[in-house]
Amino acid sequence: MADVKNGSFTRLIEAHGLSSGLKALTTTRASSGVEVCRLSCGGHGYSLASNLPTIFADLVSGATAEGEATVLFLQTARYLIKNCISAQSNKRIDAYMSYLRPDSTIRSAKFDGNHDPRSLLRAFEFRAASLAVKAASRLQALVGRLSQEDAWNESTVLLVKAAVAHTEYVIMRAFVEKVENEICGRDVRKALETLCVVFGTYNIIENSADLLQDGYLAGVDVDDLNDHLLGLYDAIRTNAVAYVDAFDIDDRILNSCLGRYDGNVYQSLYDWALKSKLNESQVHDSFHKYMKPLQSISKL
Repeated sequence: MADVKNGSFTRLIEAHGLSSGLKALTTTRASSGVEVCRLSCGGHGYSLASNLPTIFADLVSGATAEGEATVLFLQTARYLIKNCISAQSNKRIDAYMSYLRPDSTIRSAKFDGNHDPRSLLRAFEFRAASLAVKAASRLQALVGRLSQEDAWNESTVLLVKAAVAHTEYVIMRAFVEKVENEICGRDVRKALETLCVVFGTYNIIENSADLLQDGYLAGVDVDDLNDHLLGLYDAIRTNAVAYVDAFDIDDRILNSCLGRYDGNVYQSLYDWALKSKLNESQVHDSFHKYMKPLQSISKL
């Protein structure tokens, strides 16, 4: 904003590239996250009493409205390719793209076996760099025999994958830097650092195929990361409610019998059921109208 006030708009391209990927990733992950929550709650999660179906309906539109996710990822990919070309010509590239510099050592790095946030961040950086270079190489190879537009269309699968990897790297980097530099209080910092490690480890395991393919991880590393993640789940379980309460979302906003601050779930479900029109009387009117007359009919 300071640059804009001074009449400089050079970083708007960077802002557009980052915001496009962040919007696409956060909306798609939020939608899938709500579905995980619904499944975790069993039949109650499917019920409107949980409000999860309504929350899902509200959130899932975000992956399409105001910019469809794939289209936005391709906007981020276009920004990545421009920086790849600049890096190849030793021109200036944006700060979050430093892994593309010719003097960057990240593409020859290996996993060091540590589980601290910085070590995990390097895995994110390696994957982002590898996929960006692969996407740029494929695109440049196709341009030699196809039009620019056709070459781009033939490369979109890999371009989207590179954009997702870059966006995940940006999120992890921001998480690590925030925990290291801006969180006050030893206990709060420890709790958030543990959550950061969970986030990083989980995403590395989810994307381990890319890291294995390019030699950053070995099979034994994936086994080690899986074991470590299972141990971390025990560590964060005691703070799980506190993590969620930290968002300070009011009960009136959640409007859920399950996600209640007082934890009085079953009484709330009972009270919700009593308000249903189906339960206004002990016997529903449909019985008297349709079923009871059948009882008076003599058997053949």
